[in-house]
Amino acid sequence: MQLKVLFVDDDPFLLQALERSLKFACPDWTTMFLSSAEAALEALSQESFDILVTDIRMPGMNGVDLIESVRESNSEMLRVVLSGQSDLQQPIDTPEHAHLSLTKPCSSKVLKAKLETLAAEQGGSNERE
Repeated sequence: MQLKVLFVDDDPFLLQALERSLKFACPDWTTMFLSSAEAALEALSQESFDILVTDIRMPGMNGVDLIESVRESNSEMLRVVLSGQSDLQQPIDTPEHAHLSLTKPCSSKVLKAKLETLAAEQGGSNERE
């Protein structure tokens, strides 16, 4: 399945690891890796993505605010949380905020399966063939 996925996390080592592992696990995907919510909003103003995958706790704008902003501006985009926080303070796992919540670490195999399943379950409206 071809997907266009935007990953946002303030940890550069995590982003590099994701980029390396997904390059081989998901060769059909188009991916972008950004280190801040502000950079993600800038990218989203210039191009569209099927899925946003974001951390929650980041300096500046946090992932909850990013998800809310994306939900308001592009309700079609699937929103996924990938966070190391198991005791999240805010109810981000509700449908109006995020479609899916995953915890770090998450293998590329699991991430690929979860995102492709999510895209297929959402009717494939964002799927590229």
